[in-house]
Amino acid sequence: MEAKFEKFKKSVFAQTLKMFGVDAVWTPVNAEIVGRVFFKDPTQSRTIGDGDVYRIDPSLPTAEYFAGTFIGLKEAVERQSHEYLRIRNRIYLVTKVETKFDGDTYVAELELVI
Repeated sequence: MEAKFEKFKKSVFAQTLKMFGVDAVWTPVNAEIVGRVFFKDPTQSRTIGDGDVYRIDPSLPTAEYFAGTFIGLKEAVERQSHEYLRIRNRIYLVTKVETKFDGDTYVAELELVI
């Protein structure tokens, strides 16, 4: 049986994706898989923190998605397969996919191709 928190987490993620997410298309061999992602494409560096200052790299776009959205993408990237996401009519090479602490949230690091 699924814990209440797990159901709540899925529901909240789905609702925020509806409002703030964008469509992304993964094109593995002979397929086209559409999913919704939180897309971050910073155009300027940004400072985080008051005492110790950290800079966000503006050249690192990311796509964050929930488990079940792009099944196999993380594993394909780990096998060093060239995988691409199409977001907002641009093509991005997926260079790395990591899971967040909850194990259900994936963050794909992207590199603009076209």
